[in-house]
Amino acid sequence: MDATQLSGDEILALAGLALHLASADGKLTAEEADELKHLGEEIGGADTFSAAITQAENRFKTAQAALDFAAEIENANAREFIHTVLSDLANADELHHAEAELLGRLRLMWGIRVR
Repeated sequence: MDATQLSGDEILALAGLALHLASADGKLTAEEADELKHLGEEIGGADTFSAAITQAENRFKTAQAALDFAAEIENANAREFIHTVLSDLANADELHHAEAELLGRLRLMWGIRVR
């Protein structure tokens, strides 16, 4: 699976989770910004991802709200892809405990095993 195969709700879930993951440690590093830019390009352009980020900012005021929305994602391939993208984002710089916690909650919720 790749980013172009995500549905609108899957892109929104990814945007919301990415937004909270990238800000979990209180700062957006240059490495994280590069990962987000690359993700936007994969999804279909910066405008598409920027719109999803804006919608996520308005809709998911907390990480829990983004997780609650992501809980509705049923496509296992999309779940795996989103988790991989978020892991890459978190590991773009030094992994912060708040980022690890959010990823752990997502893995538990979706039943994803770390390989």
